[in-house]
Amino acid sequence: MSAAKSKLQQTTVTPTPEPIVPRALDIRQASLYTSCAVWNLRTSVWAGKLRAHLAGKRLLFLREDLDEFLEMLPEVRSGRVVNAPRHPRKRAA
Repeated sequence: MSAAKSKLQQTTVTPTPEPIVPRALDIRQASLYTSCAVWNLRTSVWAGKLRAHLAGKRLLFLREDLDEFLEMLPEVRSGRVVNAPRHPRKRAA
């Protein structure tokens, strides 16, 4: 029994490796990351408001681009939009 006990004492614990954090997210992961609907992300890409990269047929989003997109969105305080982007009004012809 002492031999089994000495083997147990000799075992070392290896540290757990850190999880790999992906640099790019697919559209579902980006939706979870930003708390925006998948459709909202797609339309933002089509409108040129959000950068995306194509990998085959998949849209991939870099975390930095998603963070910039979130910072660009209008801020709301007490139910009022504080820093909405200004769009020039179209004049009637």
